[in-house]
Amino acid sequence: MGYIRCENCGGYYELNEGESVEDFEACQCGGKLVYTKEIHAKNDADDDASLERTDSLQKPSSGPSEKVIPEPAPESSPDPASKTTFWTMSNIGMIMMILGFIGLIFAFFFPFLFLWTIPVDSPERFLGLFVQTIWIYMISIIAMFLGLVLFLAVNLNKNKKNIADHAGVVSENLQKLPVGYHVFTNIKLPNFRLKIGLLVVGPTGIFVIESHSLPGYYIIEGDDWWKESESKRVKSLSNPGKQSKSKTMELRKFLNSQDVNIEYVWINPIVSLPSDQYRADKKPHNYDLMNPDEVSDFILNRKSKIDEDMINRVVTVIKRCSK
Repeated sequence: MGYIRCENCGGYYELNEGESVEDFEACQCGGKLVYTKEIHAKNDADDDASLERTDSLQKPSSGPSEKVIPEPAPESSPDPASKTTFWTMSNIGMIMMILGFIGLIFAFFFPFLFLWTIPVDSPERFLGLFVQTIWIYMISIIAMFLGLVLFLAVNLNKNKKNIADHAGVVSENLQKLPVGYHVFTNIKLPNFRLKIGLLVVGPTGIFVIESHSLPGYYIIEGDDWWKESESKRVKSLSNPGKQSKSKTMELRKFLNSQDVNIEYVWINPIVSLPSDQYRADKKPHNYDLMNPDEVSDFILNRKSKIDEDMINRVVTVIKRCSK
């Protein structure tokens, strides 16, 4: 009888008696269908697989449908383009700063290189040398400034991308929570300065989640965050623990201002970091620190309970602030 094969994905289907290629509209992938007398399978596994290829090829709507599963696309290695771009642009910024600094040094010595060649009775040449020196200074300063801006912008965007990727992992895990739990993202409370990245409201409580992927390695001692660098520690400017507690306090104030009395409801601040980015030498004060994979289990296993009416009231208010 022969076969019909998709020119795009390579899927195929063995025709039964009385069937022809005209009986089929198109492959599910949109590829063109062609008739062939035989299919050359590479091995026995391919022969067995052909028996299952019956769900991506579509017949006209007037008759029953038959489909062919397209052959899986070969796995590809992660595209390093984004990492290369970050590295390249960051280094261009660094090179511009170095060249600008060298230009400043050169501008300082530039007048002395030519001053002795200018006759005393030629003030216009003194003026020309002065203008050239000023131009070298200006170009060098501009190069340093642009290089610094480029370097900082690239590294800031890289950090934001890492944070967004990490938050995406945590958010994806939270979507697996059972019915009754409500997950909100990017909440900007009216008249409050901080934005809550992730918030969960459910039967076991209310959870404010700070999800980060920070550059470097951190040592947490209660409320203090230290960044470890070359066997020495420096106080970290970034402190997700304090941020999570500040957002929790603002959320509490906001809900109370909306006539949602949660004075007796504990709001749980959580900080989520990859396990290879930190260690906790002292237990955090009034917030919980955990890996991304532990967040969902932590929420489900909390012993605190809030009633359904309170959940609905909180959810109604938060929905107005969630994007």
